[in-house]
Amino acid sequence: LGAGSQSVHLHFACNMGNQTQDVFTYFKTLMRHKMVYEPYYAHLVLEDLQIERHTAVLQDAFKDKPALSDGCLLLKLWSTQRQHQMYDDSMNPFLITMLVAYLAATEQVHPDMPPIQVFRIAITFLATRDLSASGIAFPSSSGSQEAAIELYQRWCPIVFLDPSHTFNFFFRVTADAAKEIKEEAMRTNESLNAVNPSSSLGVSLQAFKATFIHILPFYRKWDIYLTIQNANEAVLPTAPE
Repeated sequence: LGAGSQSVHLHFACNMGNQTQDVFTYFKTLMRHKMVYEPYYAHLVLEDLQIERHTAVLQDAFKDKPALSDGCLLLKLWSTQRQHQMYDDSMNPFLITMLVAYLAATEQVHPDMPPIQVFRIAITFLATRDLSASGIAFPSSSGSQEAAIELYQRWCPIVFLDPSHTFNFFFRVTADAAKEIKEEAMRTNESLNAVNPSSSLGVSLQAFKATFIHILPFYRKWDIYLTIQNANEAVLPTAPE
């Protein structure tokens, strides 16, 4: 970026940033007065810069592969019924689609699988993989995958790297949101594993409805709710008195 003889150079890799404090102050105001640290701001920019590249990844994964597309739609339906897309720190439909593309790229799902099998493999992955402990990344021929994941784990609680290993798809996803998704996937997995041989889908009608039909809003997920007034100023005890 430049005007006349003036130029500004911004590096967006997690270990190469040089954005100024003025940029931080500006984005802090824009982003609901929350502290925006450098890698988060970098990802906001990279998200737009790499949109064509990421679109190409999805086209390669799903073009002329209807079973994968339908399996992805089932996973989106499952997530939508649990209202994950309503929260900024959880998984949205784009991230779900990219996750299925990752499963295809790592040969965990295949185009000739029935859509329900694609869905069940994806649910099993979410139920059994602790993403807060070990990140994931698309296969890449450039550099070590483990080293790239380890680098991004310094800045983000949940890591899912694109094929270039320069962008973390899950940079918005918090550890709490990932834990909630994992727990919901575990419950779905247990329900689906109660096989009903009389069903053409291999699951009971009750499990099918619970998975795809019934809406599970936030207020039905928990038994107790606490409302804290002026939460930013509240002081909560860390141990019972």
